[in-house]
Amino acid sequence: MSTFVQRAACRGHRPAEAAALRHQSRPQVVAQLLREREVARCLVAPTGFGKSTLAYEYAEVMFDFNHVFWIGATSPCFLRDLDAGTLFGSLVEADERCALVVFEDVPLLEGERLAQFSEVIDKLLERGCEVLVTTTPSRDCLGPWQRDRLLIDGADLMLDDEEAARNGRGEPTGRRPPFAAEERIACVQWGDDGWSTLLAGCAAEELPADMLLVQWLVLAQARGTWHEVAALLGEPRALEAWGYLAPRYPFLGMSEADGTFSAVRAEPAVLATRFDRIMDGVVASETSNNAVIGGALIPLLTLGIPGDGVTAMLLGAFMIHGLTPGPLLFVESADLIYTIFIACILANVVMLVLELGGMRIFVRLLSIPKYILLPVVLVLCTVGAFATNNRIFDAQSIVIFGVLGYLMSKFKLPVAPFILSFILCDLLETNLRRGLMLTQNDFLAFFTHPIAAVFMVAAVLFVVWTVIKQVRNRKKETAGAA
Repeated sequence: MSTFVQRAACRGHRPAEAAALRHQSRPQVVAQLLREREVARCLVAPTGFGKSTLAYEYAEVMFDFNHVFWIGATSPCFLRDLDAGTLFGSLVEADERCALVVFEDVPLLEGERLAQFSEVIDKLLERGCEVLVTTTPSRDCLGPWQRDRLLIDGADLMLDDEEAARNGRGEPTGRRPPFAAEERIACVQWGDDGWSTLLAGCAAEELPADMLLVQWLVLAQARGTWHEVAALLGEPRALEAWGYLAPRYPFLGMSEADGTFSAVRAEPAVLATRFDRIMDGVVASETSNNAVIGGALIPLLTLGIPGDGVTAMLLGAFMIHGLTPGPLLFVESADLIYTIFIACILANVVMLVLELGGMRIFVRLLSIPKYILLPVVLVLCTVGAFATNNRIFDAQSIVIFGVLGYLMSKFKLPVAPFILSFILCDLLETNLRRGLMLTQNDFLAFFTHPIAAVFMVAAVLFVVWTVIKQVRNRKKETAGAA
């Protein structure tokens, strides 16, 4: 017989690890468990929703902890006995009249382990022993194996009006509904450090990094739409994350019907502390984003080839002022090169000072509604364009190109090629006319001369490959959505 199973036998005594978790009595949910005693009952909800305390109350009310086993599934001994195939035999040997087995905080099981655990549950149910399983949504793996199970999820464990109106001692507070979403979460309403418990559990979930990032975004912003998540992850991944998180994490308030979210208002300090590893990932991505500019300047200054859209605009500025980026720029305009180097160094220092000093002010911009912020930005841009030369044409230009930029963004057309073509069009037309004069207006010369033919073929192959790649990606996205 396993020593681990022997120690899990309650024998009329309340398990200390479960007793410390109890908040309040929840008779309605206990009654729901009582009605489905012949199937496995799975309490699948985020940390802090009272899964273990509900199992504790059920074991106390129905059995007074007699013939009850409280299996801590986070223990390595649980997996050891499961792999050895001795778990069921040890339970029966320890107590032939076993009436209830609670598997607390079952980890994510796969393959043979999952099949063995499901077999243990089936054997216990066949002997008339009740089974309760508690786990979190990211670790719930019993669905395909226990089709007849009773699933009680986070939405079922949200407090009702009567429960939300009680304080930590179970006494009525005199408040009346409607209650905020956070007042319907057991640990926030009844626990000593509810926010920390809830957010620590969320951050510890065994979820992909992008889904944890969506959780952090929704909790940090509290109100928003699906489009903000799509802007962060892209539409396919955002749809996957939204579809998974919405039904399983009710405190996020993610609606699949209208694509909006209205999450609980978490305390920012606790949110930042508990999601520190997510914050590290955000900082790392932003740091690399800032470092890209310096790297993109290298091919621009040395070869005259812009590395991204920003340096493409800088290339245009150079050409307007009669400067040709390339190796000769370091010889003919060394003072300009060193000025750029110094400006990059100073920009990082100034940005550091401004960000550290103005972070609390800049964050407040997120609380300004878009229907107020965007018109103000548009007016300032228009006034600035007009004030430069006192010409209405400049103001009209930014409106036209603003609409063009919006359409390009809407239809996912890249901006960098447009900027490059706009900058290089004069050079292209000049050299095209020069080439046609040398070939007596014969376009075929561009395809018959070896060097020109190589570049033409390379350009055509690049365009064809880009189209094929986009078609393949769209087929994959369509197949994934189906």
